[in-house]
Amino acid sequence: MPDQDEIIARLGKPLVDRIDPKTFRLGIVLNGTVAAGAWTAGVLDALVEALDAWELAKAADRKAGTRTVPDHNVRLDVLGGASGGGVCAALLARAASRNFPAVQDRNGNAANPFWDVWVEKLDIDAMLGVDDLAKADAPAASLLSGKAIDLAGDAILQWGINTPGVTLRATPRPWLADPFHVLVTLTNLRGVPYGIAFEASGGGAPRASWYVNHADHALFAFASANAQTAAGIRPDEWVVDRDFTAASGTWAEFAEYTKATGAFPVGFPPRRLSRPTEHYAWRAVALPGGQINGVPQPAKISLLSPAWGALPPADQPGATYVFDCVDGGACNNEPVELVRVALAGLGNTLEREGSKADAAVLVIDPFAAAPDCPAPGAPPSMFGVGLGLTGAWKDEARFATSDLLLALDTNVCSRFLLTAGRTNAKGDKVWGGNAVSGSGLGAFLGFLDRGYRVHDFLLGRKNCRDWLRSYFVLDENNPVFNDFGKQPAAKDFRPAGKAQLPIIPLVPAVQGALTQPDWPVLHPATFGLRGDIEHRLRAVADRVGEQSKVPCNDLLALLLAAWGATYARQTIATAADQQNGLA
Repeated sequence: MPDQDEIIARLGKPLVDRIDPKTFRLGIVLNGTVAAGAWTAGVLDALVEALDAWELAKAADRKAGTRTVPDHNVRLDVLGGASGGGVCAALLARAASRNFPAVQDRNGNAANPFWDVWVEKLDIDAMLGVDDLAKADAPAASLLSGKAIDLAGDAILQWGINTPGVTLRATPRPWLADPFHVLVTLTNLRGVPYGIAFEASGGGAPRASWYVNHADHALFAFASANAQTAAGIRPDEWVVDRDFTAASGTWAEFAEYTKATGAFPVGFPPRRLSRPTEHYAWRAVALPGGQINGVPQPAKISLLSPAWGALPPADQPGATYVFDCVDGGACNNEPVELVRVALAGLGNTLEREGSKADAAVLVIDPFAAAPDCPAPGAPPSMFGVGLGLTGAWKDEARFATSDLLLALDTNVCSRFLLTAGRTNAKGDKVWGGNAVSGSGLGAFLGFLDRGYRVHDFLLGRKNCRDWLRSYFVLDENNPVFNDFGKQPAAKDFRPAGKAQLPIIPLVPAVQGALTQPDWPVLHPATFGLRGDIEHRLRAVADRVGEQSKVPCNDLLALLLAAWGATYARQTIATAADQQNGLA
């Protein structure tokens, strides 16, 4: 175990070392999504397709001794995911060492991991089952069954093992660091105790103030065989074999953490995890500098040491800490700062100027658009207050205002934002949730109908390609481009009228504009879900009444069933509105 000075020194460095000036380092933040993860999955599919095609074009240029495409490098160092974004990060990690086909149209492709999980596997049918309540002593852990989350986790683990249409790459993807890192946010229901020591009391007794931190995260290093023992991997990371041959070992551990970050509170059951207590020795904060007696002081890194001794003796952990978790988005729905620190090192900053920037945090968020703050109507019901509070928590966790403003500032080239956008039936451009067909009912609507997920996946592909072409750009004089702006071919890549070049160029193989998918038509079977919803909620209410031994079983069942009926009616109404282009 390194001492405190060694830990502080390591935390002050980027998670992956900087290399030559022709390489632009990238960290991607995948925001919480619920069913809109289908849109994020489409974005990642198009991103991988563009990067792979660019690498092939550069290789052809090197062989021919020409410069027909930008020849700098992009290296993805770290992915940070919350909730559905964590599931998407896991899919990219799984696909890193395999060749697979990109999705080209609404027919999809079963060999594509993003499509397979988000369009085919994450569906309402598995969520409304009652198998989890089959045993008489099984608790009612959530309104919906966790079977869908388990199926998605299993699909991630099995993908790439004898999957038709998928092959092992002969060489690693050049645009992925080795190791590359994935962090997932967690809401730790048990929490981690910390103490703040104060000066001793007048009698000499020690004094401290205690608090419990529930915003947690876990870090994984995906390494080739040559890099698995590299000194650069920190002791607070799990090392995962990126060139997997089976769904075992640390891959299975990673899958459990992926399920935990996607366990939407109350909607899905919590997940029990364990990890070495040593991981928590690597948590720290950067304290801003100031002045003492007029002398400027530098920023200082301070370690956060868990106060395990403050727990009752029976609860104090040994070598591992066991805890229950729900959706990472409940406390940290957008881990921008975690990814930024991984790129820059704790206490450091990234260059923002477009002519100098050599690293950036890219936030991929389907819902980043204008705020929706409707005026109060009739006084809300009990359930209305609960749903409103849940929405407030979600909104509060989604963004830090400073992160959003930096990402939207065109003069800041260390933060970028990609969100959903489309032209609606009235010819108006709409953004965020208004562009995502499955965004209704708190973004659960997409789980109810496959057609919504197909639309959102294809829209994500289109949005990504359009955005790479016009917005993910730097000043063409930036050293990263190695004077490519002076080449005749530069004109083929500049956004119209701007002396800029794309960070990830669209080479001829992927330059074509993608067509906006048609707004989905609701499948008739979706309108028949009311009975299934009521059946699930009645089963949950019955179990709660049985195990609480409180004579409120019938009342609770009626309340939940009434809520389920209302939910079903809202589902049908919202779906009908969206089908007509009115939502």
